[in-house]
Amino acid sequence: MNKGLSDKHPFAEAFLETAISLARIAHCTYQNGDGHGAPDVSAKKRVRSAIIDPISIVHSKQHHNY
Repeated sequence: MNKGLSDKHPFAEAFLETAISLARIAHCTYQNGDGHGAPDVSAKKRVRSAIIDPISIVHSKQHHNY
């Protein structure tokens, strides 16, 4: 897939990037499942880690140069 991006083609760059992104999403979904049709423990853990228990980013006044 990535090699095809460097070849000559009649398609716009935005179209190719979208097509590659869709292929990657499809691969990830089929490899790991979408967690919707038959949710399992690993799907629940992925959702929990991404949405329910996200990594918190702490901003301190030291890092800001106002």
